[in-house]
Amino acid sequence: MLLVRSFFAWGYCDSRRYVKIAGFPTPHKPFYDSWRGVFVDRNAMAQERQEMSMRMQKDRDYLRKIAEKCQSDGKKVWGYSLAVKKADLTRKTDVQLQRMAAEGMEGIIQMCAYLLFPLSMQAFFEEAIKSRLAERIKGSMLRSAYFEALISPSQQNLGYFEQVAILRLASLYRRKKEVGAVEKRLKEYLFMFDGLGVKYGVGKPWTREDVIARVAYLSRQHPEKRVMRLQAMPKQSDEKAENILKKIKADTEFKRLVQTARLYVYLRTYRTDMISGAFANMFPLFAEIGRRNQLSVHEIIECVPSEILDWRFPSRKRIQERAKASMVRGVEGQLYYAFGDAAVNVRHNLLARIKTPEKVSVDSGRKGKNDEIQGVVANKGRAQGTVRMVFDNADLQKVHEGDILVSPMTTPDFIPAMEKAAAFVTDEGGITCHAAIVSREMNKPCIIGTKAATKLLKDGDRVAVDADAGIVRILRRVKRKRKG
Repeated sequence: MLLVRSFFAWGYCDSRRYVKIAGFPTPHKPFYDSWRGVFVDRNAMAQERQEMSMRMQKDRDYLRKIAEKCQSDGKKVWGYSLAVKKADLTRKTDVQLQRMAAEGMEGIIQMCAYLLFPLSMQAFFEEAIKSRLAERIKGSMLRSAYFEALISPSQQNLGYFEQVAILRLASLYRRKKEVGAVEKRLKEYLFMFDGLGVKYGVGKPWTREDVIARVAYLSRQHPEKRVMRLQAMPKQSDEKAENILKKIKADTEFKRLVQTARLYVYLRTYRTDMISGAFANMFPLFAEIGRRNQLSVHEIIECVPSEILDWRFPSRKRIQERAKASMVRGVEGQLYYAFGDAAVNVRHNLLARIKTPEKVSVDSGRKGKNDEIQGVVANKGRAQGTVRMVFDNADLQKVHEGDILVSPMTTPDFIPAMEKAAAFVTDEGGITCHAAIVSREMNKPCIIGTKAATKLLKDGDRVAVDADAGIVRILRRVKRKRKG
């Protein structure tokens, strides 16, 4: 959606915001396109990491202060978006709707300024912690286990609280055996969490019927035990990290490093939760603006920010045309757009300048001559099932109980399908990615970082996921269509 892509580019290309938050001008000039492509200069991320590392040496609380600002700004925009969601927008004047849109969009743009900080610093944290562990621990398996524990999130994200909330609904439903018994809590749940069905404007907020179906399903999955397990996890994670630090006799400096790393692992999810969630909470506002201008909510969110702020909207035909091919670039707090053939040409030139990996062969990612795909263990366990390829939330309906969910990467809107799946396999991600975190919360086998699972597997393939060894074994393939 063009509107939210504009927010992304605007947020972290703005030196004014960067100086206030981090103390230095932004090095970023990102591109976002309508094909879901994101073009960010890795050298700019390295420059950002260097700047932040230097300031951290002078002020040991530097990174914590940025994190506190991020959480404060996130709390502010989340609260405002809920107020918008609750308001009777039909009674507002056009000017009032403009003001509400301006305040809400400014809050989301401000949160977008934090988008790259956790990613830029990730390599720094990982290298520093692994280096210190290598000095103290000989066995590689033990080092890996310690590393995983030491970079667990310091706090719980929105998806965690959603899981606790819906499992409690399922528990109540299991005892009462009727929807009426959970109606009040169901409304409260929808008000807080229905926006998780939307990822950056793509998808639809969860409906009452969606949630009732999930509640009915989860009521048969021992919801009380799952709630107890989830509620115990934060304390267990903290205690595990503390015990490891004691075992290796960590000094104060290393303890502070681990504490900050865990905080930034949490921020990695928090910032996107707030951006995507607040944007979804503002759908009723965009819908009302659209109604008054003979446009749908999805047409409104294909507008650029200035068109909404100025209340001057393009024709439906123009919106639909540029939704097919658009490119936005952020440079020093300014947005530059290309549409149609111009956008296609910009994207083509960008791709030509990027070193892309060689095309994945049918044997890539396999061990020897066997039909095996290797990856990184995110959560141990084993499962067999039918592959269901999930590329976005339009594919979620394909996943049934016991299937193996295979995706480039998972996002919070995938949760209803992940509840049914027996295991998760992803192309991308490290042990702090969404799939890894959710697999631990749901206690399901998960293999990440396979690089090529979505290219080597197809819907209907039968596989065995061995997340003890990090291997996906292909047991039976569906027939492939011959080319030509």
